[in-house]
Amino acid sequence: MDSRTPRIALLIDADNAPASKIDLVFSRLGFLGTIRVRRAYGNWKKDHLQGWAKILHKHAIVPIQQFDYVTGKNATDIALAIDAMDLLQTMRPEIFGIVAGDSDYTPLVVRLIASGAQVFGFGQVKTAAIAFQEACTEFVSLDNDAGKTPTYGHFNTGHNKHSAAVPSLGPANTVALTVVDSSSLTEAETVPTKVFVAAIRQNRQSTGWADVKSIGAYLSQRKIVKAAYNVNRWASYYKKFPVMFEVQELDGKTMVRLRSET
Repeated sequence: MDSRTPRIALLIDADNAPASKIDLVFSRLGFLGTIRVRRAYGNWKKDHLQGWAKILHKHAIVPIQQFDYVTGKNATDIALAIDAMDLLQTMRPEIFGIVAGDSDYTPLVVRLIASGAQVFGFGQVKTAAIAFQEACTEFVSLDNDAGKTPTYGHFNTGHNKHSAAVPSLGPANTVALTVVDSSSLTEAETVPTKVFVAAIRQNRQSTGWADVKSIGAYLSQRKIVKAAYNVNRWASYYKKFPVMFEVQELDGKTMVRLRSET
């Protein structure tokens, strides 16, 4: 096996994650490297986890039993976090995949990324904490309408052989992308620019400013991911195009607006 292949640790909060969507997780992570660790945490004595039985066998996932020591309290997230930190010190994965539900693993994600790892989060947009979604290197939606494997577009920023100019705004509902060699771009490469503008328009306040967290949730629902654009924060993407977008910190929040509509 090529030692340069990124090592991946997949940790699943089975108490809160949908077993039916696990194929999406393996599809995405398998594209990035080799999944060396596959663990699912939960109280396997509970009836609602029985749907995981075939999934565990199919993907060779190791079930980790975690009893509920206190009624009403879920110890699964603590056990998962402890194992993640142990792996960080021992196996040192380049990538962590965390499949979560309504538990907030934001502090864990921040710590893993600070140590140099990438973290790919998976969950349902409506139940996963916004902070968790934004903290991850990439957040992939596992919502019920995500029936197919997400697609991951690429925006040509000039780092590749075909250089791109700054996108320019057209009429109210359209966006034009001016490039040196327009024939080199596919439809999938130009559509995301329209999505980024739509994200602002759909989430902006009366002042014209839109909260980056709301923008992130909007993009996640449409399977637009940070990793495809080589950024860890959506604010960083918008800052690449100062002619088109304005980014500021207002009242402790990162806000974005369209310069053409100010």
